Amino acid sequence: MKSVLFLFCAAVSWFAAIYTVRGVRTATNPAATKALAVGLAFLGAGLATSTPAVATPLNRALGVPNLMRPISHMCVIVFAASIGLMLTYWAHERAAARKRALLVVAFYTVLFITMGVFYALIGADVETSHWSERYAAAPWAAQYLMTFLTGFAAALGMIAWQSRRYAGFVQDVMLRRGLRMVAAGACLGLTYCLYKVAYVAAEVMGDGLPGPLARNEYITPAICAPGALLMIVGLTLPAWGPAIRCFRQYRTLYPLWRDLYAANPSILLAKTPYAARPARDLARLLDRLVIEIPDGMQRLTPYYAADVAEEIGTLHGIDRSSGQQALGTAMRVAAALHAHESGTAPERTADFPYGTGATGDEQLQWLLAIARHFRRHPVVRAYRSGSNTLGGVRANLESTLG
Repeated sequence: MKSVLFLFCAAVSWFAAIYTVRGVRTATNPAATKALAVGLAFLGAGLATSTPAVATPLNRALGVPNLMRPISHMCVIVFAASIGLMLTYWAHERAAARKRALLVVAFYTVLFITMGVFYALIGADVETSHWSERYAAAPWAAQYLMTFLTGFAAALGMIAWQSRRYAGFVQDVMLRRGLRMVAAGACLGLTYCLYKVAYVAAEVMGDGLPGPLARNEYITPAICAPGALLMIVGLTLPAWGPAIRCFRQYRTLYPLWRDLYAANPSILLAKTPYAARPARDLARLLDRLVIEIPDGMQRLTPYYAADVAEEIGTLHGIDRSSGQQALGTAMRVAAALHAHESGTAPERTADFPYGTGATGDEQLQWLLAIARHFRRHPVVRAYRSGSNTLGGVRANLESTLG
């Protein structure tokens, strides 16, 4: 269980580190981004070397039993300290952050030397995949573990405090969510530290923890794996979260754009098909959709029936709220598309239904509202297929809106 969970988390952490390194050149704060990449790389190394599947072959190859145990401990401390420094560089001026970073480096240099001395005194010369169970009660093991847990808890506490504090100040939604996830992951890490302190104390006293609490090999991964994943996702969410949001918005708008493009191919701003564009161009493609969709809707003007507009405008105050305006617009566009496809222009036409005076993000949200109704609303689908009649509009709207 431990090997599977930790190796999975290690792979995710290394992938996140590679993803982060790619953004160093364009980052507004390169020092913080470098600290994040270094931290994620060390987290992956610490998780991987704590598993028997990786640690045992490396120990045998190097000829030193259990060597990966202190290395894995030091790697996760480097991770936690790096993330703490990243938050420091992000929240403070470079000069002030550099002074704090030097203090942190000095503190952990002394701590690593102390850990190395204590570990050498333990004499853990018998290779084992259950190090804590075998050596927790050995001489100097408690001192070693307490030194490790002190350094790890100090870094996690700094992360939890800073993340929770800054999450209340930032305006960006993805960054705020990411910081809260990081704080939650750090709190799980602190829970592990508390459990480990209790475990070591109980082993030293000779009694051990009671019942299921004594199953260190199960409790440790059950706490640490979710905590690690929360921190990895939270730390990288501001980077890939907007891309996911952009992709979802693109998928929402695409069906509406596709039908408008089929009716009027001339709305296309560039000749390159959308499907042939790389994923990294999604933001630019989304901008194009925001321009091309209103253009396509406007070109359907000869097919907007006045009878449909009048019928929709009299039901349920559709013209008095933006949400219902979007529904009314989606219905009229659907009816116009069907009329265009069937080649039956209405005798009386109405004005172009799109137009809120919005620009930028407000315009995008307005188009998304129209596109959602266009894709999902049963009355809109009925208009699109031509199966809806004016006589059934009132009943359909009352059943779905009322």
